[in-house]
Amino acid sequence: SSGLLAAETNTVQSVDGKNITVLKYNEPPESRKLVLGWLLYVIKGGEILETIAEVLHIQRQSAYLIGRDHLVADIPIEHPSCSKQRAVIQ
Repeated sequence: SSGLLAAETNTVQSVDGKNITVLKYNEPPESRKLVLGWLLYVIKGGEILETIAEVLHIQRQSAYLIGRDHLVADIPIEHPSCSKQRAVIQ
């Protein structure tokens, strides 16, 4: 196995074709969405931000990628100390 199939399936290209990102995480085939409704809140400066954009209903997807790369991140983080693909919630 040369890894060509893995590289092809892990590659995301922007609409304009200028940016290409290789995903560092592959969701396993047995992953599932949550049955119960769970919420993830964004907290900034000790305060919960309660607008619709900051509350994430995490049962809508089986996994969320967190990071600075807006091409692939489901939850974008703007802080410079955060990597492009920082973490996954699954």
